[in-house]
Amino acid sequence: MNKITKYIFAAAIILISSDSFAQKFYIKLNVGYNWGTSALNGNNTTYAGNIVKFERIKVPLGQGFSLNLAIGHMINKYLGIETSVNYLIGGTTSLKSVIPNSTNISKDYSSTMLSCIPSIIFTPGYDKINPYAKLGLIIGSGTYTIKSEDVSTIGGGSYTTTNNTLLYNGGLAIGFLSSFGCLYKIKKQFSLFGEISLINLSYSPTKSEVIERKTNGVNQLPNLSTSDKITEYYDSYSEDNSIPPDKNVAKKDLLRDYPFNSVGFNIGIQYHF
Repeated sequence: MNKITKYIFAAAIILISSDSFAQKFYIKLNVGYNWGTSALNGNNTTYAGNIVKFERIKVPLGQGFSLNLAIGHMINKYLGIETSVNYLIGGTTSLKSVIPNSTNISKDYSSTMLSCIPSIIFTPGYDKINPYAKLGLIIGSGTYTIKSEDVSTIGGGSYTTTNNTLLYNGGLAIGFLSSFGCLYKIKKQFSLFGEISLINLSYSPTKSEVIERKTNGVNQLPNLSTSDKITEYYDSYSEDNSIPPDKNVAKKDLLRDYPFNSVGFNIGIQYHF
């Protein structure tokens, strides 16, 4: 080993063992809650004699609890890069339509989103209390679920209950993240932080499937054809009206955008190593 190689090797050991090098890498864990800033529109409908009441209900798919695990590296005192994995557990929004002595329909809407977020960190580099800003690209995979129950009254007081669950999934969600937070160092290697995040995210699922269909508790899925159960979504498609639809293949429809926009607050702990 020549002298130059020895010097390079010695310098590398010193850098790796130094606090200045070690403190550049970190891992952090946080939990938080997101409030939806955009929503689908739904409604509650109630019949009472000749009066029908309609109530607008918002369905914010981006709202719910979130869990986040991230690893990052400070390139220098003022600039860093970070990659995080985030899981959104969306809340449930319920809608109802009630016709006395006839029909009672309820629908529950819920969502999830698993996303990877590479980000750039900007900070003034203070020691004890250090504010920061973060800009990131969101690449996510989500689900959107509609669970319904239809109770229909039949003459003589008997009734029929139909349960149906429709799951949307497939495809990627692409969006952007901007965050503003502050680190508070509690020990040499540990910091607490709080963070406000703004998420701009749209999701266009490429598939929907009926995953539950019951009538009075009896499973009806085996009686459904492929086209009754599955729909695939495209930017464009064509059909030949002279040919009867094939029940053994999935039905086609156009893609729809579902908003997952939100503003969130997160708290967590960061470990420097």
